[in-house]
Amino acid sequence: MDSLLKDLKFALRRLIKSPGFTFIAVLSLALGIGANTAIFSLVNTVVFRSLPVENPEEVFSVGVYGKNDGALTFSYPNFVDFRDRNEVLSNIAVHRFAPISLSRDGNNERVWSYLVSGEYFEMLGVKAHRGRLIRPQDNLNKLAHPVAVISYACWQNRFGADPSVVGKEILINGRKFVIIGVTPEGFRGTEIIYTPEIWVPMMMLSWIEPGADWLDRRGTMNIFATGRPSRGSRKRRPKPRSTCSPVNSARNIRRPMKARRSGLFHPDLSSGFYGTASFSFQLF
Repeated sequence: MDSLLKDLKFALRRLIKSPGFTFIAVLSLALGIGANTAIFSLVNTVVFRSLPVENPEEVFSVGVYGKNDGALTFSYPNFVDFRDRNEVLSNIAVHRFAPISLSRDGNNERVWSYLVSGEYFEMLGVKAHRGRLIRPQDNLNKLAHPVAVISYACWQNRFGADPSVVGKEILINGRKFVIIGVTPEGFRGTEIIYTPEIWVPMMMLSWIEPGADWLDRRGTMNIFATGRPSRGSRKRRPKPRSTCSPVNSARNIRRPMKARRSGLFHPDLSSGFYGTASFSFQLF
């Protein structure tokens, strides 16, 4: 013990005599500890925490392989084909995150939002904390349903946990939307890192992204797909097949989707397309 005390006193004297060295040493330790803490927090978020949804182990990101076997995002017309024609997935939904201007009570704030297809919450098995969530009927026609779902945190922090929040009007990018529901506590969407506060139907695109018209463009691959494989397809791993055929919808598809190999990926950083493929399948 005496030897330890002497060593500590000697070290302390040396540190006092060399303040520059002491500053650099303390700074290096602080940066090292901070970096390790940040890395652990990221790993803990991505690896050890699952998505706060029903049976998260059954939720996969859906990717389409390109020329170099890289997983691509979806276009909305391609998503419609996948949703309506495949036998591999029991349910599939798409989303896209976008910054918006939220106005309420004279206050304007910049927040993150999700544009989602009508199947989004149903596919995830998420139930509303208050009101209801977006349904397929809310996403049938362009600009037909200006409704919004807010997160539990948004309800608490921006609306003071107002029990009568459902039915209230808010302004998003200067347009009137009606709040129809609040998500359950802890639900942060399907992105593990991004945290949206508002969800709106994808058919409200032109109010969320003024000037955008990619809903009708098969070649614009800019939305993320998430789905649940059917029980039959899980049993047919690794390469189950669907009996789909290309379609040419006169509504918004000018040419049919080409045959492409697709894959399911466990959610990972951001969209989840960088995880390990659990199995692949030929959709068309």
